[in-house]
Amino acid sequence: IPAGGMLAAPNKLDPAVAPAKIGLFFRGDPGGQVSLKIFDAAGETVKEFTVTLGANGLGSQEIDGQDIRPGVYWAYASGGGVKGKNGFVVKPRK
Repeated sequence: IPAGGMLAAPNKLDPAVAPAKIGLFFRGDPGGQVSLKIFDAAGETVKEFTVTLGANGLGSQEIDGQDIRPGVYWAYASGGGVKGKNGFVVKPRK
């Protein structure tokens, strides 16, 4: 993860396959607070989190694919020396 950046993994989620979770990973200022917002394709906020970075400047947030509908999403992170966005897809359940 580059300094001040964010990474989403995996970026394509299949809720039919366990575990159906996406991890968002950050690197910023040690002890910093990152505001994380998840938006759907229509621009509606579907989730919001505050992530506290560790003493090494690293932090993460897990999103459960069972909690959101299939579709395209954008994660925006800012604060604590982090500014980034990542897209991800949640596939339809079978």
